[in-house]
Amino acid sequence: MALRERSISLPIVLASIAVALSIALLVGWTLVLSRYIDMTKGHAGGVPILVLGIISFVIIMTVMVLIAVFLVREILDSRKQYRFMDSVTHELKSPLASMRLSAQTMANPRVNNEQRERLRRMILADVDRLTSVIDDILVASRLDSTAGKTTRSRIPLSSLVDDTIEMVARRYQTDEDILENLVPDTLIFEGDRAAMAIVLSNLVDNAMKYSNAPRTLRIEAFRRSNGGVNLCVTDHGIGISATEIRRVRRRFYRAASEDVRQRHGTGLGLYVVHGVAKRLGITLHIASEGEGHGTTMVLALPKRRLQGIPDDLPPWMKPDR
Repeated sequence: MALRERSISLPIVLASIAVALSIALLVGWTLVLSRYIDMTKGHAGGVPILVLGIISFVIIMTVMVLIAVFLVREILDSRKQYRFMDSVTHELKSPLASMRLSAQTMANPRVNNEQRERLRRMILADVDRLTSVIDDILVASRLDSTAGKTTRSRIPLSSLVDDTIEMVARRYQTDEDILENLVPDTLIFEGDRAAMAIVLSNLVDNAMKYSNAPRTLRIEAFRRSNGGVNLCVTDHGIGISATEIRRVRRRFYRAASEDVRQRHGTGLGLYVVHGVAKRLGITLHIASEGEGHGTTMVLALPKRRLQGIPDDLPPWMKPDR
């Protein structure tokens, strides 16, 4: 890691030195030509040479700065990909090791039926975790390479939330009661069900992952003043600082907080949610009062894609999103 830290500073230092020398040279030549402008007029054009020299130096400095910026971005991107590969390796090896141990334990004749059932649920949870990681990688790849195609169908949101809660509760081996579904049964969204399932599963999984025990999560809907609906996933977990909120949608990005580092992840979840939601015509907003104060992920569903909005749906009390 130390080598990577030095490598990112090297292009910055070299570019700064080169720019400083160029500026010094530019100022020096400008002073010289200005002092002897009358003498140089008859021999080399005087003022035109001075102007041409200034323009040339400005171009050179601009190119050097752009090269330095490009190098720094490439180094940062390489570092993110390195961390991503490290995270993916852990995300794949951990459930595989757990599944292997569970399967070996089930082969033991002394294991009773209750223990076998518990091991079976553990294996299914690990399969869900592996599937989620692979799906995120595949979806992220598609987001980068192509606009893709989506199908449109009528999606009962409350039913989809129930399915998501069941899957996430099984993955974390927890009681479904801690995930509260307050979405009206009548609320229908027109869009790609598989894509919407990816969005919701990532948001609920994130809420579970970044919450400390005892976990409590709410999925609820609010009416916006423009007729649309905000679908919100709210947790009381570790929260997000104002600075990190602007960054967490980036590919491979994971916050530097120790609370985040202690939890498994690839840095693709919210990147995938943002990209897929955008294709569904949905805008993702993230609200948090800071670290330790929980997070609310807001999906702003457009009115034109909604049906069955109940009259008693509570209004969105914050500024419209």
